Amino acid sequence: MSLLLTVLLAATAGAELQPVSPERLRGQRLHAPEWNLSIAAPDATWTWWAEPAAAGARSTHETFACRSPEGGEVRVIAFRHFQAELTKEDARQFAEGVASSFQRHGWQTTVRDPEPSSVPLADSFRYAIDVTGANGVGHVYGYLAVRGRQFAFQQVSADPSEPALFRDFVRSFAFEGTPQRDPIKIVGNVSMVLASAVTLLLGGLGWGINKAAGRIVVNLWNVAIVLLLLAGAGLAVVWLSRLPASMTAHRQGYIVGYTVAGPIVYPLAFAVWRAIVVRRRRRDEQASAGASK
Repeated sequence: MSLLLTVLLAATAGAELQPVSPERLRGQRLHAPEWNLSIAAPDATWTWWAEPAAAGARSTHETFACRSPEGGEVRVIAFRHFQAELTKEDARQFAEGVASSFQRHGWQTTVRDPEPSSVPLADSFRYAIDVTGANGVGHVYGYLAVRGRQFAFQQVSADPSEPALFRDFVRSFAFEGTPQRDPIKIVGNVSMVLASAVTLLLGGLGWGINKAAGRIVVNLWNVAIVLLLLAGAGLAVVWLSRLPASMTAHRQGYIVGYTVAGPIVYPLAFAVWRAIVVRRRRRDEQASAGASK
C-alpha cells in the first residue's frame, strides 16, 4: 500500500477495530441484523473487522471495515438513531464532516457536489472528497442511504475516479430485518390518547352535572373544543419551530400531521358533534318548558 493511502487511512481511523466474530459471517458475507445490514466482502481474501462493543454503553453507530491483504479498506457504518429521509443537504453536511477529519490533519479538501443514486437503496446519495497534502492527492468516495436508520459506505483511494470494486461492494448491501419504528408515530399516538382522554373526561363531567341537575345546565363539550383548538395551536408552534429548513416539505407535513392534526382532529370532531347534540337537547328542553307554561 502506498504512503499516500497509509496517511489517508490514518486520518480517518477511529476506534481500534477487532476481527468480526465468526457467527456474524456466512462465507464472504457479513450479517448484522441488529443493524439491519448484510454486505459481502469484495473477495475471499478480504477480512471483516468491527469496533469492539463498549461495556455498559449504547453506541450511536457501528463501523464495519473490510480489509485486503495489501492494506486496502472499504467501510460501512450503520447509525442507531432513526432517520426517515435523506436529502442532498444531509449528504453535503455528512461529506463536509468527513472532510473536516482530514483538515484537522493539515490536509486541504474539496467536497464535490453530492449526486442522487439508486445504489444501494432508492433515494441514496453518493459523494466524493478530493484531499490534497504533502504526500499527494487522494480521494474519498462514499454513499449514504436511509431506511429507518442511516447507512454510510466509504473508501479512501488514490484513484481519481470511483473504483469499481467499491461500487460493487456497495451494491452487495442488503437491508435485513424490520426498519426502526418512526418515533413521530409514537409521539402522535400518545398525544391522541391524551387528547381523547381529556375530551371524554370533560364530556363525562358535563354529563354527570346535567344528570344530577335533572336538566341540561352545562355544555362542557364547548370547553373541550376550546382546549383542543388551543392545544393544536400550541403544538403547531412548538413543532414548526423545531423543523429544520433542510427537511423536505413531505416530511414536514408528515410530522405536523402526526403530532398536531392527528391527535386533535378526531377528538375535536367528536367534541363538536357532542356539543351540537347537547345544544339541541337544551333547546328542546327550553321549548318544552315554554310550552308547558
